[in-house]
Amino acid sequence: MGNDERLVADGAGGNGTGPADGPPTADAMEEEGTPPISEAEEFATYDDNLDFSAESLETLDKITRDVDMDEREELPPHLGAYLGAVFVRSYDGEWVYYDATGWVVAVEGDDDEELVLTIPKVLEDCLEGDDTFAGVHNGFVDALGVEGPTLDEEAAQEDGSETAG
Repeated sequence: MGNDERLVADGAGGNGTGPADGPPTADAMEEEGTPPISEAEEFATYDDNLDFSAESLETLDKITRDVDMDEREELPPHLGAYLGAVFVRSYDGEWVYYDATGWVVAVEGDDDEELVLTIPKVLEDCLEGDDTFAGVHNGFVDALGVEGPTLDEEAAQEDGSETAG
């Protein structure tokens, strides 16, 4: 259900972004010019398991679950940059800038249909606890019809409930 707002066929909504009216992102994610590659590389130093593999999105879930609320406000631009970089590297995606959403990642699927990952919407859903980065990845792979690992969508939630008690 939520994937419909995050993964849209290029051209949906008239400008290739679909209904991606997520929360505002940091300047590096909003400014047209250079994709936020350096922000992704900087964020990858946060944890040894952030190696830009699809599997590292499980670590991203753990980080967002374990970080305190004050730090959460600092995370979205870095999380978005890292998330996009994973899809660019793992699925031969391409950074694309749209005025309506900022930086997104476009990936061509097996049927030559291009899908756009609307990073602001993904961040909103994951940070609010409506989804996980692993779950977004799994939906993305399914929607594209490409091969990729099936990530553990429940691990972040299970671990979080253990530490909350």
